[in-house]
Amino acid sequence: MIDYDSTIYLDIITEETAATLNKVRNFSEIRDWCRQAGLIDDIQQANWYKKISSDPTIRMYGICEYADDAPVGICGLTDIDHVNQRAEFSCYIFPQFQKCGYAFNALRSLFKHGFDDLNLVMIWGETFEGNHAYKLFTEKLHMKHEGTRRNFYFKNGQFIDAHLVSISRNEFNAINTSPDKSNSDKPNFDFDSADISFVADKKECDCSCKINKKTAVVRSFC
Repeated sequence: MIDYDSTIYLDIITEETAATLNKVRNFSEIRDWCRQAGLIDDIQQANWYKKISSDPTIRMYGICEYADDAPVGICGLTDIDHVNQRAEFSCYIFPQFQKCGYAFNALRSLFKHGFDDLNLVMIWGETFEGNHAYKLFTEKLHMKHEGTRRNFYFKNGQFIDAHLVSISRNEFNAINTSPDKSNSDKPNFDFDSADISFVADKKECDCSCKINKKTAVVRSFC
C-alpha cells in the first residue's frame, strides 16, 4: 500500500477486483480519452490483469479513500524504464467520484512513489485534444507541456492531436508540499460536461467491487 496522502491510498489490484475496476474504461466519458479501440471484453480483461501482474515495467494501483476503503479509480506507471529512469503515468477516476480532487492526490502520491521508491527522474503522460480537465490537473501538478503529436490518433471517426506533458524529479521535489496540505485548491480532474455524451435509451445498472471486504457501487450503462 502507498499511503503518502491523508485522504487516499494506492492499493494493489487483485484478481478479484481487477475485472470491475478496469471495466470502468468502457464508460464513454473515460474510453473517449484512452488509447483503447472499442470495448474491453472478458478475454482482454483477463489478459490485462495477467500483464500487470507479471510485467515488471507496469505498476497499477487502485485508488481508495481512507473514509471507507472505497475504490474511486485507478492509476499507475507503465513503460517503466530503469535504465533511462522514466515512466508514463496513467490515471482515471470513476464518474461519480470526479470533481473531488482524487486524481490530484493520487498522482501526487504516485509521482512520489516513482521518484523516491523507483528512482525515476522523469514521469510523462499523454492526452487527446479537447480533454480540458486533463490540462487543468496537469497544470496543478506543475507538469510541463512537451509538445503535440498532430493527427496522431483516430478516435470517433476523426484524427486528433495528442499532447505530451512531463515532470522531472527535481521539479516535483521543488514544488511538492506536504501530503496533508489543505484541499482548498482541489483541481477539477473531471471530464468537461460538454465533452460527455450519453445514449438516451441505455439502461442504468450497478456493478460492485470489493476491496478490503467493503463494497463500492459503480454506476454503469448497459
